[in-house]
Amino acid sequence: MTNIGRLPAFQLDPRKLDPTGVGAKLRATVVDRLLTAQEALPDGIRFLIIEGYRRPALQQRYFDEHRADVARMHPEWGPERLIHETSKHVAPPAVAAHPCGAAVDLTLVRDGLELDLGTPVNATPEDSDHACFTAAENIT
Repeated sequence: MTNIGRLPAFQLDPRKLDPTGVGAKLRATVVDRLLTAQEALPDGIRFLIIEGYRRPALQQRYFDEHRADVARMHPEWGPERLIHETSKHVAPPAVAAHPCGAAVDLTLVRDGLELDLGTPVNATPEDSDHACFTAAENIT
């Protein structure tokens, strides 16, 4: 895997990166695609990398914590529905792309300042009125 923290093309955000820098690692093919995509951005806009590789135990923790939150909000839901709804925001560890360096959480910055994209980074569906989903109908 490639440590994108060593590449001047990318700006790293400290919010989710662990002290060892493991979250700054991505598969080389993902890095290549990010570089290509970033070159297509308008002048002055760059990617702000939040988190790439995620240890499997951390992915499990994120999934379990979100599932517990969803269960508190919807005690009437059974286990299958809880897993389905949780998976809309945090991938189950068995299929998650972060633990193999194939996913990256990012946002956009202009001149080093984070742009408002409609929801905060890592907003849950509930926190964002479901605006964190691709093609959310409440985003124009």
